[in-house]
Order: sequence, then C-alpha cells, then structure tokens
Amino acid sequence: MSQPRRLVVVRDRAHARDAVRRDPASSVWTAREFFDRLSSWALFIDGSVRDDKAPLWSTAASLAALGPLWARIAHDADDLRRAIVHGGATAAEIARALELQAATTSTSASTSASTASDLRALFRTLAAAEASLHDGARVDGSAALSRAVSRIERGEVPAAVRAFSSVWFEDVVDPSDLELRALIGLARNGVAITAKVPIDSRSRGLLAGVEPVLRALEAAHDATHLELALFDVAEPADDVDPVI
Repeated sequence: MSQPRRLVVVRDRAHARDAVRRDPASSVWTAREFFDRLSSWALFIDGSVRDDKAPLWSTAASLAALGPLWARIAHDADDLRRAIVHGGATAAEIARALELQAATTSTSASTSASTASDLRALFRTLAAAEASLHDGARVDGSAALSRAVSRIERGEVPAAVRAFSSVWFEDVVDPSDLELRALIGLARNGVAITAKVPIDSRSRGLLAGVEPVLRALEAAHDATHLELALFDVAEPADDVDPVI
C-alpha cells in the first residue's frame, strides 16, 4: 500500500512546472486549483450550481432598476461584491449597517448626503442581487469558497485534502481573508500545513503588504498543525546566480 504523498501548492502553472522538477515525489497544485477544489467540495454537499457569470448578470439587472446609467458599473460592482465575500462579509450586512448609520446620524452637507444615499442604494442593490442568486441556487467561486470555509470552521475536512500526508504552501503573500481562514481552519482540523512566507531582514518596506498575512498566521496559536517557513528576501537564493 502506497504512502500518502505531500501536496505542494504554488502560485501559478509556471511555478508548478518548477515544483514538479524539484520534487517529483509530491503532488503539485496551483493555489487556484486548491481553492477551487475546496469550493467544489462544498457545492457538492450543498447541492448548489456554480456559475461565475450569474452574479454579474444578477448585479446588472438589479442596478438597471435604479436607472439606465447604473448598469454601466455592473462589472465594478461585481468586483466589489467578490471583494466583500473574500473579506468574510455580505452586501446585505453592509447595507443594513449603512441604513442604521443613516438613521442615527445627520449629514449636513448636501454633497455628502447625496454620496451616502448613492452608497446605500448601491449596497441595497448588491444585497438584492445576492438574494436573487440565493433563490436560484447559483453561486460563483467566491461564494462557493465562503461555503467551504464555513464547513471547515465547523470541523469538516474535504477528502481531497485528507488524502495527503501534509500540505506545503509556497509564497503565501497575497491571500484573501477567506483563503487565510481556509488554511488556518484546515490546520485547526488536523491537516499538517506549512506556509512559506517571505520576510525582509533589512526592513526596506518591500513586504509591507505581506505583514498582515504573517500576523494573521502567527496569531493562530490554536492551529497546532500550522507551521511557518520564513525565507529572507534579503538573502540570495541558492539557485540564483548572485552575479545576475
């Protein structure tokens, strides 16, 4: 009986080819493939249908109800919706918060009042698009991953991940909040995960965007199966000619 293989998760297909050459004994997935498999697992259990175009059309239809010009921002609004989902929130939650803020505060300047009104209208529209998608059992990749994270945080682990002895994540530099929650949640559930994170010992500010990621991983004290592999970008890599 063969032993479980290690899973190596890399940023993209180019890095995947390099990883296969370096470590042919391990399985290699891109980060997108990894999170897509988590999403597919959740949808298989929940019974919904993944449709990455449905949110855009639903958002456009909801915006058109506000006027013909609003539909022009459908793509931007859908990008905003995805960012909200990856941040661990929903448009409905933000819409309720904005309505509550409007009810409890007074806005004196007409320009500010108009902007606040437009913002409330936008999030009410996004919330309506969310409700329409829910009624139609349609989700995109972001919403599917959110469902997967909810299951993981309840203690579940997909079989596709359990099949590996450990998971090694290369270059964890720009994951969304949702993706970080997935990693930490899997580690809390007993999956051996190593996250390779860059640091800069010279403090040149090159990795300011990575610091929140590192802090979030370091703060997960209860994720006993999570290990950090820090590599210093100030040091020359072993496989790079320092003359170049």
